[in-house]
This record gives sequence, structure tokens and C-alpha cells, in this order.
Amino acid sequence: MSNQEVHRIPEWPTWLLIVFVYSAWMLLVSNFQLLHWAVGVPLVTLLLTLHSSLCHELIHGHPTGNQTINNLLGYPPLALIFPYTIFRETHLKHHRNEDITYPGIDPESFFCTEEAWTQMGKTRRWMAWVNMTLAGRMLMGPGTCICLLAKCAVTDLRTAPVSRKGMWVVHYSLVAGILVLVQTEFSIPAWQYLLMAYLSLSLIQLRSFFEHQPVTDVANRSVIQEASLPMSWLYLNNNYHYVHHQKPGLAWYRLKKEYQSNQAKYIAENGDFRYPGYSGWLRFAFNPVHSPVHPFYGK
Repeated sequence: MSNQEVHRIPEWPTWLLIVFVYSAWMLLVSNFQLLHWAVGVPLVTLLLTLHSSLCHELIHGHPTGNQTINNLLGYPPLALIFPYTIFRETHLKHHRNEDITYPGIDPESFFCTEEAWTQMGKTRRWMAWVNMTLAGRMLMGPGTCICLLAKCAVTDLRTAPVSRKGMWVVHYSLVAGILVLVQTEFSIPAWQYLLMAYLSLSLIQLRSFFEHQPVTDVANRSVIQEASLPMSWLYLNNNYHYVHHQKPGLAWYRLKKEYQSNQAKYIAENGDFRYPGYSGWLRFAFNPVHSPVHPFYGK
């Protein structure tokens, strides 16, 4: 489905979602001190996760036919960690289906080549195995992302063109502005907001934990997660991940209906790489879901 086809469909659900996310953020942070921390922290964490899911929609051409407008709608880094520009660049590269899971090519791959494995020390190998467990991915994954982004920022600020350097300057200026705002105006300690941002990225790591498997058949690489309504809503139906990769221009509020209308077809196409919900991944809490070494790429 092309972007022109997408925008013949009214985008009011996405506009309502945008208004809800930004309004709810302001409402929550401005009244955070009225809430018990056991209520406030989970609510803000979930909202930051939803904002990340919203940014994913904006990247894919919603709610307008003008991508510049869509980008501006997602640019405020409420969840702090990922610059929207980097998220957009890497995610669009990830959508080359023929490259999914390939280390060094797919930016969202968690695998490494056999050659890279042989060059790793014991600590890095241990971390790679831990990263293949659900607990490890959710606990360590955000920290790994932060370190990789920091390394990327340092490299770009030293060697990249001025426009690229400017992107990082703007991003970190906005991050600093948000932290100053929540601390000075709403009395939320910066460390606490940073913690909620970390937890929100941890929830994103849950969604992406085993979205893709390293198999030779490209159609069998993307999962179908038949998640329940709360999780499906939090991830804006991106749990129907195979469908999303087949029709990346399809809006979030149409994905579930598309899957349900053609369920047998999609299950057959992706080789029944399917789970009945995220609870199905609990058996990988402390057991690796796969070897960190890609089974065939680079051999």
C-alpha cells in the first residue's frame, strides 16, 4: 500500500492519539506529585512507551502525506533516549525484509557473525548470551542502546557534517529542556524521570525480543504476536509484526482487522511463526531464545 493510498483513508484515529499522548503527558507530569509513586511511575512509563509506538507510526507516513509534518509531530523526545531522526533512519533500513536479522546490515538485529564471535572476550560473550534471555534483554537492553547511541553521538560530533552535528545538539538540548522542566516546574527529580524513560525502553525491548528469527525463508522471519488488548494497544498493533512488514503503510488501527480478515493466509505465509501473547516468551526469561551467533549469515 503506497502512502497516497494510505492518505485516502481518514487519519482521525492517529490525530486523536497524538492529542491524547501529548495532553496526557502534560497532565501526568504536572500532577505527578499528587500521585503515589507506585501509580505515577507506571503511568508515565506506559505513556512514554506509547509515545515511542506513536513515533513508529509517524515514521511510516501517518497521519499526513507530508513527512516533514509527521516528523515534527514525533520530534519531542519525551522518552529521552532515541533521537527521532536516528530512530527513523535505522527503522526504515530495518524494513528491507531480505536483510532482516543480518548482523551489521539490519540495524535492529541482535545477532553477530561467527567471525565477530571468535573475536569476543569471555565477558562480551556472556553478555551476548544474557541478551538472548528475556530478563537480560529487558534489564540490560536499554543500557546497551544508551551506550551505542552515546558512541554514535561522539563519533558524529567529531566527524559528521554540520547538519548531523546539529541534530545531536538539538536532541540533547530538548532532552535537557525536558529534564529541567519536569524538575523545576513539576518537582519530578531528573533521576526519576530518567528511570521512567529507561523502563519505557525496557517495555519496547519486550516487544522486540523475538520479533524476528534467523531463518533462510524471508517470509518466516517476522512474528505474529496475538497479544491481548492492553499490550496490543500499548504497541499500537505492531505485535502483528509480520503483517506490518508486509504492509508497512497500513495504519495501526487497521492492522488487527487486516490480520483477522486474512488470518489463515498470514499464518501460512510466515510458517506459523506465531505466539498467543507475550506470556509465551516467559519460558525464555532466563533461557536463551537463540544462539547469539547468526546460523548462516557470513558463512
